Amino acid sequence: EPHCRMPGCSRQAVNCDLDHTEPYPHGPTAASNLGPLCRTHHNLKTHHGYRLVNRSATEHPAWTWAFPSGLTHTDEADPPLPGP
Repeated sequence: EPHCRMPGCSRQAVNCDLDHTEPYPHGPTAASNLGPLCRTHHNLKTHHGYRLVNRSATEHPAWTWAFPSGLTHTDEADPPLPGP
């Protein structure tokens, strides 16, 4: 993924934390459970009631954010980057 997973955030993944969608030790440390979150959005998820659900095992991979207000937002996965 090229950017932070939070909708509307354009921070490049290289400048982000590699975050567990399902927190360790409940979720594995595996590519299917990891993704970039900038430090601000990582802290919101970890400490302020924002939740992220990874649906990467479905036919159409996506992440659904649940905000403390009760609103949700679903992002479809970006297509893989081209190989060498």
